[in-house]
Amino acid sequence: MLATHNRIFRRLRLCVLASRSALVRTAQLQPALAARFAAVEERNGHRFKADLSMVEIIAEAEASPAVVTVARWQW
Repeated sequence: MLATHNRIFRRLRLCVLASRSALVRTAQLQPALAARFAAVEERNGHRFKADLSMVEIIAEAEASPAVVTVARWQW
């Protein structure tokens, strides 16, 4: 189950509509992509989401064990 879950998240891109847990898991599986988003965020002076920066997502991804369950997508 976890292996399938990881394959799905490796295909995902970081999306502003994703839940925090989905963003953290994607950052854990795709750290280079998350770092690119953080660089763009810094260069543009805008946060990834109004209430959440990519730097915060990366910090949580690095400090947390692998996220197994993610919250539903927020619409």
